[in-house]
Amino acid sequence: MTEGNCRPIMKAMADEKSEAEKPKKKNKKPALITSLVFLGLLVLGGIGYGSFKLGQSRPEPSPSPSPSPEAEVEDEMIEDELVVDEESVVVESSPEPSPESSPEPSPEPEKKVDLYITKYEFDKPLEKGVGFTVTIGVGNKGEADSGAFYWEWWSSSAVMPCKERLSELGAGEERIVECHYTYPGWSNAYMTEAIVDADAEIEESDEGNNSHSEQKAVAP
Repeated sequence: MTEGNCRPIMKAMADEKSEAEKPKKKNKKPALITSLVFLGLLVLGGIGYGSFKLGQSRPEPSPSPSPSPEAEVEDEMIEDELVVDEESVVVESSPEPSPESSPEPSPEPEKKVDLYITKYEFDKPLEKGVGFTVTIGVGNKGEADSGAFYWEWWSSSAVMPCKERLSELGAGEERIVECHYTYPGWSNAYMTEAIVDADAEIEESDEGNNSHSEQKAVAP
């Protein structure tokens, strides 16, 4: 075969070869696009998964619990106690020394009168129809003057022959009074008695010593 005959054959073979290669080149583009799409999906999937993980790992903020009514009451009580404690705080200070003062004298007890019978005597034996004199001593052993008062003498429980008024009797003073009398009858038991402050006009320290009595016999 000559060179001239071979060229057409070689050209035909080259054309066949190029035609055979053309489809292969055309098939490369879809595969590349598919690869790129798959790679993009992988990237997007990785990003989404990472975001999902981050969202799960981030703790959600929990709502703060609302205070219960009991807690509010306790808080108010604590605040009230704090206010009371602040008001009850007393600043203690050392007392200032007071100037020395003499104690006040206690009031003296009230001075009172004390009247009593100091003497009781008859000048003779008693007889029916015979006059006699009874002498009576009146004293004041109290610490105050008495003022005026009445004295009495009773010849019996039913007869009072003498009653006179004495003027002021000073503290520690004594006075003598007399009564003259005659018994009209006789008896073995006449109850005689002398009384000072007979009308109870004077306030005394001792009211139980204002009289003196003696039983007397009068001869017929």
